[in-house]
Amino acid sequence: MRKGEPLLATVPIRYVTEMCSRIEPAIVARALRNAGIAARKGHVGGFRVTGAQVLAVYETIVRATDDELFAMMQRPVPRGSYATLVRMLTRVRDVAAALEATADFFALFDGHVHWRIEMSEGTAVLSLEPHTTIQSGALLFVHAMLLTPLRTANWLSGHPIRPARLILPHAFAEYASEARFLFGREPSFDVGPPRMDLPAAALRAPIVRAPADVDEWTHRSLRTMLDPAPADSFEARVRGALAEVRPIGDASLEDVARSLAMSAQTLARRLRERGATFQGVKDALRRDAAIAALRTGRSTSSIAEDIGFSEVSAFQRAFKQWTGTTPARYRR
Repeated sequence: MRKGEPLLATVPIRYVTEMCSRIEPAIVARALRNAGIAARKGHVGGFRVTGAQVLAVYETIVRATDDELFAMMQRPVPRGSYATLVRMLTRVRDVAAALEATADFFALFDGHVHWRIEMSEGTAVLSLEPHTTIQSGALLFVHAMLLTPLRTANWLSGHPIRPARLILPHAFAEYASEARFLFGREPSFDVGPPRMDLPAAALRAPIVRAPADVDEWTHRSLRTMLDPAPADSFEARVRGALAEVRPIGDASLEDVARSLAMSAQTLARRLRERGATFQGVKDALRRDAAIAALRTGRSTSSIAEDIGFSEVSAFQRAFKQWTGTTPARYRR
């Protein structure tokens, strides 16, 4: 991780295993090899990979299968489909029309309308209605199918939209921190379809992008899906401030608050409002930095020192708590 890097450095291995679950084994083996991910069954629950590795797996699968949604729909979604959709969306009047057109477009590949919008007193509820049990049980599918219309609408309108509420299935509760980072809102977990409450005014925002802008956006859109929520980058700002301190472990709440021009109490409160804590954000950053460093072949002792552990044994205990395994086994 580069100094000052505020982005999400790692994501759960579950994203990758779900992406590969319906793909031919030979293609999966090539995709994992290209991404530098060990091809083994039953990765431990805490195993994480970098965003670059996710992109490498995805790109290999899409090239081999000509399917942008990795066999999750009844018919393949050919390469270039998303770019074609976005180009069409630049010609609609507003965000609401763009969301409706997106739902109609993807229905072509699944014979099913995945998104529904209900309006009520200043709020628009965007619900995701998966077509199959495989879709509804896949963390990657649910996250991606909520993020795609949200991030695309952000770009088309030029105005970031922050959900007022995010509701996900109980089965995804252990991934609350990922949801909070990606959507900019602490999720709730309940029965019923995954859904977001959006400001109704945001759906009336006009489309400001032109067809000539599309290629540049689609080239970086998947990477953008793994970035922090643009509507609320406060947690990313805290991570960036932490990353400026060497070693990271030495950063105090007061130090980071001072660098962000606020009091320690305000920093703690603003994180608490988002369902986060200062120590939790710091530990996540240390974990991500350690995972990235392990892939470079650096020694355990140098990694431990860099992220603020005076004893290798203390780093090993922390790493096992973060990921469920030791640094040496994780490296293998």
